[in-house]
Amino acid sequence: MIGEILGIPSAEHRGFDRMCAGIVDLSLPPKEAFENFTRLNDYVGGLVAQNHKNPTDGLIGALVEQRHGEVSDDEIVGMVGALVLAGHETSASTIALSTLALMQQPEQLAILLDDANSAADAAEELLRYMSVAGGFPRMATEDVAIGGYTVKAGEWVVASPLNANRDPEVVSGDPNTLDLTREPIQVMTFGSGIHQCPGQHLARAELQMALVPLFRRFPGLRLAVPAEQLSFHRFGPNVYALDALPVAW
Repeated sequence: MIGEILGIPSAEHRGFDRMCAGIVDLSLPPKEAFENFTRLNDYVGGLVAQNHKNPTDGLIGALVEQRHGEVSDDEIVGMVGALVLAGHETSASTIALSTLALMQQPEQLAILLDDANSAADAAEELLRYMSVAGGFPRMATEDVAIGGYTVKAGEWVVASPLNANRDPEVVSGDPNTLDLTREPIQVMTFGSGIHQCPGQHLARAELQMALVPLFRRFPGLRLAVPAEQLSFHRFGPNVYALDALPVAW
């Protein structure tokens, strides 16, 4: 999806995906991580140079052609890196974990596939229930009291969207269960206020467009291994993900 948006040639999508995986894996040694960033930046820089000669229909081509001197080539490369970091592994992980949850809870899958129900509302519940991003650091601009504790101006706190999305004072019913018929809440998965994720609308669309067609095309989709054999990991402190999701149909 991101490759299409950027205007990366279809034949290069697999290689681009491998480069992306290399920069979001924060468990790598610093030297290897830096080499991965350099490799991606060099690749994107080459795409920017190509678009100066022959603009494509993607975001890179549009920025090159329409920037009117307001955005430098280095800034375009940086924006692509930010998009990959923020929108690649998070969305991929949410789709995979949602697929797993729906395979394990066929009654919820039936709700998703029922045309009488809202796929958008179902996506909101999955985003609430999964919350793959662990926490957002924020600095207080003034003294503020939270839960009986005073956070002083200039102090840093880490806000947990996972806990916020399961707040029993906000979520009706049992907040620790997946319920695709639940009245949607304002999920904190994408942050709040001026710090909200600018790619949240794309992420929502990706989740809806991935899950419904997947289960309709493969109605017998199921785990190919016992659930207890699945393994999970984190990319750095933030993104929770599956190592792999073996399936059969």
